[in-house]
Amino acid sequence: MPPFWTKMRRGTKERKAVLQLAPDDEGLAAETAPGMLDPDIALQGPATLLTDPGGKLAIDTELRQVCAVMSDGSFYVHKDQVDRADISALPHTAMTMLGLKLGQPIPCEFSELQEIYGESVSSGEYASKARAEIERILNDAASRRASDIQITFLPTGTQVVYHLNGYRTDKVRELPPLLGDAVYHAAYYLADHGDTVNASSENVKVSIADASKLPPSVSGVRMQFAKLANGRHLNLRLIYTEKEIAAGGLAALGFSKPQLLRFREAQKSAAGLITNAAPTESGKSTTLAIFCSELMDMNDNRLTVVSADDPPEGIDPRVLQFSVDSSVDPDAQDPFEKVLEASLRVAPHVVKIGECRTKNTAIAAMQAVYTGKLVLTTLHTLNAMQIPLRYKWLGVPADTAFDPDLHRLWVAQRLVPTLCATCKIKASENLNDAVTEALVASFEPVLKEQLKNVCVAGSGCSNCRDVGSMKGLVGRKLVAEVVRPTELLLSHLKEDTRKGRDYWLRNTNEKSMRLLGLDHLLAGTIGLAEYASFIGSADDLSFDLTATMQRGEPKRPHTLTGPSFSHKRVVH
Repeated sequence: MPPFWTKMRRGTKERKAVLQLAPDDEGLAAETAPGMLDPDIALQGPATLLTDPGGKLAIDTELRQVCAVMSDGSFYVHKDQVDRADISALPHTAMTMLGLKLGQPIPCEFSELQEIYGESVSSGEYASKARAEIERILNDAASRRASDIQITFLPTGTQVVYHLNGYRTDKVRELPPLLGDAVYHAAYYLADHGDTVNASSENVKVSIADASKLPPSVSGVRMQFAKLANGRHLNLRLIYTEKEIAAGGLAALGFSKPQLLRFREAQKSAAGLITNAAPTESGKSTTLAIFCSELMDMNDNRLTVVSADDPPEGIDPRVLQFSVDSSVDPDAQDPFEKVLEASLRVAPHVVKIGECRTKNTAIAAMQAVYTGKLVLTTLHTLNAMQIPLRYKWLGVPADTAFDPDLHRLWVAQRLVPTLCATCKIKASENLNDAVTEALVASFEPVLKEQLKNVCVAGSGCSNCRDVGSMKGLVGRKLVAEVVRPTELLLSHLKEDTRKGRDYWLRNTNEKSMRLLGLDHLLAGTIGLAEYASFIGSADDLSFDLTATMQRGEPKRPHTLTGPSFSHKRVVH
């Protein structure tokens, strides 16, 4: 395939614009480039690159990544950068300095600009600009309250998107390949915790805990570097300060009054295991961090609270943060277990573990409980009732995983996107949409006449267009279930998770996450698609409604039957 610039045209005549490409037409070699006004400046023969380092038209390193000016007046500009002020000023600069009239900008890709410049520009020139670029991206993301920044580094360029309200945004920024490469490495060397600093920045996780490097509203950043089949990827999770997250504590996060009473009871416990279970990006770590901060306030800062996270998440400076290096020899002692042993030697009252990922970490956490500590941790499960089963799956002996003396509190939560009040529409009026039609058909047997109150996201309006990343969504609402494990509940769960959930719903006045989500669904706060995606299916909701309606009735010996329970399934 011929080089990119041999295919570009000025007017109707094809022209060759290459650094050292001899023309195959003698007439073309003798022709003066039409953009040249001064014959002393015009170069005979093939067009030359004026914006090369040391070339006749001096521009800075960053600008060189997005445009190129040829001696025949050809003006190549990256397709997304045409409207930049400094790009628009280049024709005037070329005319003033060289007497050269530039043609209209020719939109092109980064890869095509790379082809024009060849090896004349090195990534080292961009090292000084990379730090400023990272700061620019972090500040912009924090101002939009993004939860994550996703940067994908490909040979054709680097793309930046954010996570807002649980979904990806459109591309917010595109960087030239060499600047992107410099940003990738500069981000790694900004880290001050995590995998060994001298390790390659491929498939490692590190964090920035030094607040002086971050926007005022952000207390830390977790970074995951990963290799792709065709490039590299960097995810930055922004950890906002306690003031930014919830100045009003757990109540400000959105927990109900009965749930807050459960938290207060747990905060007065001398020992026990508190587990928050949820998928990623559900706010579980934030909930436990606020729980610890409230605990410190209640006790006039007289408690010693230690935290073992990989990487550290420092929201409250009163918490002793123990760094965990997960890059140690896999045959050596589990790094979490090792750090937990060290943390217990500082006589803590409360121990917070970022996540129980392995059998050894889970057992070490439980051993800390048995020595009289209040231990907080997180798991990845679908609901609170699966917590002891998840510990069992990790390898904890069943008698320990289901021990009622061990567990103090279970939390399961979701951050569910909320509907724009201005442009939301009734689900029944949007049946021409295939997804809405399918969901209405699924939920109609459960909700019956209440379905008329259910809404879905609209097509977007001026009130929501710049708030989130998805049309018709404006924020997120916490929906959770908070459970005080009892001996009877654990005995039922040990026998069967489904039976345990049925027992909990029949014999307590607590609302499950599915039922609390139903309240928000019927109020039009969240949409039908968001309920199904983040909380549960129609079958899940039917199970909880059926059990709740039978509160106070003796448990029937036979299995629940009916349209929603005609088959055995795993509870989600």
